[in-house]
Amino acid sequence: MVPHRINRPLIWLAIIGIVLYFGVILINLLPGVNGVEEELSGPKVTEEQAADLARQFVHTKQPDYTPNKINIIYQSDKGLSGYLQKAKLTEEYSTRYGDNYPLDYWEVQMFDSRNRLNWIIFVGLNEPKVTAWNQKQAAPASSGSQESRRLLAESFLAENGYDPADLQLMQGSRSSLLMYESAKESIGESRLQLGVAVRGEEVVGFVPSFSVPESFRQWLAGQERSAGLMSYIGLGGMFLLSIAALILVIINRKKVRFSRGILFALIFAGLYGLHTINSWPGASTQIPPEDAAIFNVVYIVFTFLIIALLAGAQYFAAISGDQLWRAQGWNPWPRWRDSNFGEDMFYGMGRGYLLCLFILGVQQVLFFIAGEAFDSFAVNDPTQSVLNMYWPALFPLLAWMAGTSEEIMYRLFGIALFQKWFRLRFLAVLVPSIIWALGHTGYTIYPSYTRLFEVAVLGIIFGYIFLKYGLMTAIFTHVTMDIILMALSLMTTTPSTSNILIGVGYILMPAITGYILMWVHSLFRKRSGPASTV
Repeated sequence: MVPHRINRPLIWLAIIGIVLYFGVILINLLPGVNGVEEELSGPKVTEEQAADLARQFVHTKQPDYTPNKINIIYQSDKGLSGYLQKAKLTEEYSTRYGDNYPLDYWEVQMFDSRNRLNWIIFVGLNEPKVTAWNQKQAAPASSGSQESRRLLAESFLAENGYDPADLQLMQGSRSSLLMYESAKESIGESRLQLGVAVRGEEVVGFVPSFSVPESFRQWLAGQERSAGLMSYIGLGGMFLLSIAALILVIINRKKVRFSRGILFALIFAGLYGLHTINSWPGASTQIPPEDAAIFNVVYIVFTFLIIALLAGAQYFAAISGDQLWRAQGWNPWPRWRDSNFGEDMFYGMGRGYLLCLFILGVQQVLFFIAGEAFDSFAVNDPTQSVLNMYWPALFPLLAWMAGTSEEIMYRLFGIALFQKWFRLRFLAVLVPSIIWALGHTGYTIYPSYTRLFEVAVLGIIFGYIFLKYGLMTAIFTHVTMDIILMALSLMTTTPSTSNILIGVGYILMPAITGYILMWVHSLFRKRSGPASTV
């Protein structure tokens, strides 16, 4: 048994982090304080309830129809949500319109025996009601005159509680889709618009929504372009780091330990592949259902090719970083054969928990600063939501992939490389931190530079953790932080007794892992005798 040691400075840092974390949360509850909005809480309407409501609705329109397959995905009106948050109108919208025109909703897709899409039904996440619908396989659009379609659409709107006198037919309405704008219902610069699809002599679709002002659309498009550019620069930086690692491996091939990075590369590839399959529904949310088959083939081939390339990059960064540090007389990455391996794992885990609490507090402060100084806000992203995963309970496993791969690439190798080039430790920490941060700007947090600012600061902290305590402490700190955030997302977004217990288990997983590694290594040492400390 390894004796426990009390690291008072880290305990104080953990206490400071806890105070900062909950202090910022309390400050954000005060009126007039901006904050970066958290991911949505658990939906009140389950997927099963949404499917039942969709079936009941379709039965009223087409009594003899029975779907062969039902697909349900979570969707969000990101454009409108972003406008409301930027204009600080989210709470007012939720009160006035949230039940009838929800920002977040279930999209229920119904297919026939030939796998053709027949119906799309929208059901709100918080109110068990159908809010929009569209029948795909319906009468041809050419039958009936434009005037008869207009009268039919306005009769339908009147039957559903809308006054046609308050509605104006918008220019550009197609013959099969008539768009009306309300003269009364508005919020800020956004107005209620009602889309009525008419084919032949029947209404086959109704999609109400609030418009997004053109000024905000242009602002958001600019933000997306900036985020895309920064992401590409970050990806380019990682590519150059990977090429540099490969070149250094070739140059120093006689000094490189080629077996070192294999396990991490396999962990990276396995977890990334599992996450790719698990998050498949989220990736398809922006694709029309009728194009899903082609998209699935392209997506799986392209993604697994990228996984293979990234796993290779991780491998070369690991073995090259290991060699560069050993050349400087420091071994930040213990080997299994080292006598102190078990202790390094155990104490690295303990330090990881304490340092992670500190970083979580710092992150909350950074979010607070971003909200107050930059008017930052976040919108829900269906492509990354646990609601759009086959197995939400597997989501926190991604923390192990991110924590290990990023610490190897940007700390173990990145700092060693830039310290070799610049000779200044701060620049050696700062440059890979910025490259790392650039790769995180694609999240739906605006303005797009918000995450660059936040993640770069966290990267500097991770860099000095690595230089002070070595690779395993940096990995445990990073993994523990990510796993706590992901477990909390799992527990709040898909709340259930089982998911809460699973989330708690994930939060304890780094501790269990560190202890098991220490215990197994102690058994190995007893059986194999004295181990090398070189």
